[in-house]
Amino acid sequence: GSGLAEELALVVQDVEARQAEAAVPGLEPLVGETAEVAAPALESPLEEVEAGPPVVEPQLVEEAAEEPAAPAPPSALEAELALIEQGEKEAPEVAPPPSESAEAALDRLFDDGLAAYQREEWARAKELLGEVVRRCPLGYRRKGWKASDLLLEVEAQLAPPRRVPVWAWALGGLAAVVLVMGIVMVLRSGGQPVVVVPEVTAIPTAAVAVTGATSTLQSTATSTRRPTIPCTPTPTPPLSGRIAFASNRDGNWEIYVMNADGSGVTRLTDDPADDRAPTWSPDGRRIAFFSDRDGYDRIYIMKADGSGITYLTDCLVNYPACAWSPDGQRIAFTLGWDIYAVNADGSSMTRLTDNPTYSYGPVWSPDGRRIAFIMSHLDNEEIHVMNADGSGVKRLTHNPAWDGSPAWSPDGQCIAFESDRDGNYEIYVMSADGSEVANLTNDPAYDHSPAWSPDGWRIAFSSYREGNWDIYVMNANGSGVINLTNNPASDKDPAWSAVP
Repeated sequence: GSGLAEELALVVQDVEARQAEAAVPGLEPLVGETAEVAAPALESPLEEVEAGPPVVEPQLVEEAAEEPAAPAPPSALEAELALIEQGEKEAPEVAPPPSESAEAALDRLFDDGLAAYQREEWARAKELLGEVVRRCPLGYRRKGWKASDLLLEVEAQLAPPRRVPVWAWALGGLAAVVLVMGIVMVLRSGGQPVVVVPEVTAIPTAAVAVTGATSTLQSTATSTRRPTIPCTPTPTPPLSGRIAFASNRDGNWEIYVMNADGSGVTRLTDDPADDRAPTWSPDGRRIAFFSDRDGYDRIYIMKADGSGITYLTDCLVNYPACAWSPDGQRIAFTLGWDIYAVNADGSSMTRLTDNPTYSYGPVWSPDGRRIAFIMSHLDNEEIHVMNADGSGVKRLTHNPAWDGSPAWSPDGQCIAFESDRDGNYEIYVMSADGSEVANLTNDPAYDHSPAWSPDGWRIAFSSYREGNWDIYVMNANGSGVINLTNNPASDKDPAWSAVP
């Protein structure tokens, strides 16, 4: 007894000391109470601990188990669903998921078609790209690609091999007979050539006169006349200058340059993005080109050796082509499907067209006074010309087919262009007023992007006639076609510079 009380008193003192140190609020120390008074109070809990846990009556346990737990009240959502099931409340209308925008759907179709084209799944590519062209007949471009151009390539792959018709063989036989008769006539006339020149209607040809090392290109403007090309063709001057072009021969579209005879091919750009549509400055020291290298479609300018690349403006262009003014001070380009002009340093931008339809693809005349361009009319696109300030717009072509890619001859008398008016894309030429249209290439393959040589004797162009895109050159009258690049990759967008 007394020993236990003494131990309890010591425990109480220890607790009081700890409470004082901790200063627990609301807990008063046991002051004025003796160990004898506190001991009986503490003996009872100790006795309960020694006695063990309290005994619970089995009957009370069974009664507690029989009583079910009270159900939890239903949530607001469960209550609303119950009312809907009982028909006391209508179900709320659920808005359908947002549909894909027309622009996003078009982009997706084109991306799928481009992927099929790259995998050479021609039928699938034709289906997808054909749908893109159907939905956007005025020309859809994405990442430097034009849907209609890709579709042309796909259709060329799917086209069956052409057979020479019977009438062609018959015509060839007739030509052989005429040739033999001509030889006989020459022999009978004492060796002097006698040439019968047929009448030709509405065919502009270059009347070429050679004096030493100089040449002139003259356009005749008669509706019915005889060709003025000599019976014995005068040798044309050798190819000169340089040709810039775009090629994917190294895995993606880059800008290259070569001599006018196809030699000395040099790569100028080296970027994982697509670089296309090069255009020489008049002095041959700079090249403007189209690129999406910063994620946006812009026009860039670089030196002729590929160095010093910088973009022209912050504006995003719609059409991958631009044109230098003859003095090299201004550059015309397409922005928002209208024609703009800007200084070569990117300053002082001026809007030249403000049409409700598309206007694009400007090219400056050699005298700098006019600009030829493409403008849409309903579901068709035609070549127009306007003054350099945007006034005096005049339509040059009037054909239900597509006419585009105008290119002025160096003397400004003629305009070469491409058109599908004969069933596939060919290179044509017309007088600068739109008269005397003539087909220069007349080939079952697709021919694009004419570019005159600086002396006016020849025209470079891209063609799919050997199963892939290559750069070709021909005389200004369509004769003497030569493949310059002859590469299994695609080579397009030629631009000719006079500076060697």
